[in-house]
Amino acid sequence: MNLMRYWRGDSRGSRRLWAWLAVAVGLGVTSLRAGAQGGGMPGGNLGFNAAVAQLFADVPAFSAAVETAITNQAENTRMVLPMRMFKSGDKFRIDVDFVKLRGAGAALQGLSALQNIGMSRMGSLVLPQEKGMVVFFPELKFQTRVSLTEADLPADGYKVTKKAGGKETVNGQPCVRQQVTLTTKDGQKTEATTWEAPALNQFPVRMMFRQDKDKDGGTMWMTFSDVKLASPGDDVFKVPSDYKSFNSISGLMQEAMARALNPGAAK
Repeated sequence: MNLMRYWRGDSRGSRRLWAWLAVAVGLGVTSLRAGAQGGGMPGGNLGFNAAVAQLFADVPAFSAAVETAITNQAENTRMVLPMRMFKSGDKFRIDVDFVKLRGAGAALQGLSALQNIGMSRMGSLVLPQEKGMVVFFPELKFQTRVSLTEADLPADGYKVTKKAGGKETVNGQPCVRQQVTLTTKDGQKTEATTWEAPALNQFPVRMMFRQDKDKDGGTMWMTFSDVKLASPGDDVFKVPSDYKSFNSISGLMQEAMARALNPGAAK
């Protein structure tokens, strides 16, 4: 079962931002796509996108709870997944517990299977200086590394334009709504709406990415709370030394399933 089937549309955009969060890894998505293209959403099928990172470019470090909501207008469905996000310098970490996923859609069908093989909790570390991402599963103590392309990594050379669209309150936090356009050196654009909180040094406590109107017209919202503008510490961006390493996500999943079928053989 593939979570990305829930979020339909063309390969250039509609399924990308969900995969930037890396949560699709645990549901069998193993390909890596390039970064933001055309007018679609940023992200990649196991990637971290430079356009998304750019929205945090002025925030040197933070930790926060995040609620990600995806709506699919064509199917009249909505899914919500709480998670934790951390940043320090150019490094990011995202922790997900799939058991907390709620809503409707095909993605919910595989939750019990993930629990059965010990993959319902997942973390991902984006490490730009190493040009890669580490995906790990605390219940199994398994990890694997994924190479990232330049398009998936934070980068210089973006032109960022903002147009203030008024003031609103998000989770009790007064904000300025901004229409944001991020343009790469070769002219590719990513559109977003952000709600920046002056009391949090303009931290974007909410982001919204809208699917192309001529496609499904779906929307993705990321809402941040419990924001702490301090470094979460170096240890947050390290996987414990006792985790077993795999050469690929497919190999990791094969051993996870083998353990579930024969728990007495697990070491």
